Amino acid sequence: MLEHEVDIGVSGYMKFRADPTWHATTMDKGFVKTNATDIAHHYVRKAGTDAAFGSVFKKTVRETDQDGKPLKDENGNYIEKTIGDFDLSEAKKRVKEEYEFLIQSAEPTPAAVRKANKIKDPAKREELLKQARADAEKLLVRKRDRALANIEALRRAAYGMDVEWSGSNSFSKSVEYVNTFNYVRLMGGTVLSSLADPINIAIANGFGNAIGYGIRPLLRDFQAAYKNANGDLRRLSRLANAVTEHEFNSTVAAMADLGNPFAKDSPGQNFIRNVSKIFSKTAGITFWNSFWRQVAYNTTQARLIDDSLKGWDQLSKAERAWLANLQIDKPMLSKIRTAYENQPGTKTSAGIPIGRFDEWTDKDAAGAFRAALGAESRNNVIMPSFSDLPVLAHSPMGRVLLQFRRHMIANQARLIGRNMQLARLDDEGKAAAVYTGLFGLAMMGAVIDATKHAMATATITGASIDRHRSSFERIIDQWEKTPGTALYNALDRSGVFGVVFEGSNILDKIGLPSIRGTMSLVAQDDRGGRREAARFQNRSVLEAVGGPTVGLIEDAAKLGGLASQGIGSVIGLTEAPTLNRADYKKATRFIPWGNVPGIQQILNEGQRQVGNIYDWPDPK
Repeated sequence: MLEHEVDIGVSGYMKFRADPTWHATTMDKGFVKTNATDIAHHYVRKAGTDAAFGSVFKKTVRETDQDGKPLKDENGNYIEKTIGDFDLSEAKKRVKEEYEFLIQSAEPTPAAVRKANKIKDPAKREELLKQARADAEKLLVRKRDRALANIEALRRAAYGMDVEWSGSNSFSKSVEYVNTFNYVRLMGGTVLSSLADPINIAIANGFGNAIGYGIRPLLRDFQAAYKNANGDLRRLSRLANAVTEHEFNSTVAAMADLGNPFAKDSPGQNFIRNVSKIFSKTAGITFWNSFWRQVAYNTTQARLIDDSLKGWDQLSKAERAWLANLQIDKPMLSKIRTAYENQPGTKTSAGIPIGRFDEWTDKDAAGAFRAALGAESRNNVIMPSFSDLPVLAHSPMGRVLLQFRRHMIANQARLIGRNMQLARLDDEGKAAAVYTGLFGLAMMGAVIDATKHAMATATITGASIDRHRSSFERIIDQWEKTPGTALYNALDRSGVFGVVFEGSNILDKIGLPSIRGTMSLVAQDDRGGRREAARFQNRSVLEAVGGPTVGLIEDAAKLGGLASQGIGSVIGLTEAPTLNRADYKKATRFIPWGNVPGIQQILNEGQRQVGNIYDWPDPK
């Protein structure tokens, strides 16, 4: 479908189809969407938006005949009917009417009146009041236009494209382009950062459930539990919108703040989204997310069925609170049990109970079961949602400032905070699972930090960029010489205290007292060792505060200055620039796919060779 063929609103989704002769030509040349999944997704999000608004917002219209002429009853009155206000025309009409009244009755601000009253000349005083009244009207016009623009953005499922922040849609598109570039140049190690996902599933569901329902089925029958795309568990997980990474890359888009995937498409946006999808697959994060989301789905659906068979009264207080959080109460749990017991065919797959909700006759139970599965899968392998984040995060400027941080905020709220609350309701089972899981996260954080450090220092030949120590020796030195900083980095990587440690990292970078500094002081770290947060090691102060886009601008300015100096040295105007290890790292940070395992080691080899030429000192 071409862009003009898919419109949002009452005009329909397929009405603007043009002459099929040239349409076939453009299809052959690759300018038309032909992927069935993409077309279905495009259609559903438009139709779904209309259905949602049409069920809440209503308007009255006159009935017409086939020629479009209004119909009248026997008394000569127009026949009217109530329909869904799909395009929110009534809402926009009310906004215009209210602001029209406000604009007509606009008065100068009290401050302007006080200022005018100080002027003795009546003519000048009246002129000043007139100007102040005009300014008040302009301010109301701005507010009206902003309200209308935001209603339109909401209707187009593009929340966050606020004119107060962006000034125009061009800024929002620019943010998406830059954020995608940041993603493909900086996030090649996302799989390493996500090694804690299995522990997150254990925290959310309990160690026994995670092993029995999630891991063991993969070992017993991998084909049925995951690999077979046509198998029940894979098919049902897609229906529940729990595992759609291969199709929509939704988790990655949310993690990396790649913009709103539901905004109206343009050729440029389609291109950069395809770039992010290709990058995600080559970096492995698409397959990693898909795998563990499937494990989370298997675990959750088996746990829900197990709870329904036990019955509400037999469940712990924490388990009932968990079900209530998923919008399942005692009557609904009973309905799910009945639907499952009456389910035709086999009731197990890969050795675990399986609910084929698409075959249930009780559609209420099927809908609740399906919604709970999708929601809890996103709670286990976090995908930030609207309600997890501050309002600023949904604006284009917020996506710049909080890129790569929104996932951390959501993780803190939905995984750590949520399960800590549930643990307080159950001092035995749930509490033990959560606290054991948090300890496991800290241990995994140490593994992640050591692995990332090794990847960042090892070369393709197996040597290290440090001429005197291997990558493994550098890791051992870190724990021996700076145990406080090493422990801090492990906790920081784990995400247990994500928001707090992010603030500490910023303070540490600025040079103010921080948690890392305190831990380093208590542990009496060697002053000659590495004494900074690993995640912020290559960030400047500005980038630490303002995010990767600010760092991108800063690095570009620095490298541009070096390039200018190099050109000047060639023509004899300046001396040749002196390059250091930091300059090399800044340059490699501009390379897409630059920190994907394998490519990163090739670049490290380059750093080692250039370092030998310039005799760079060994890194700390």
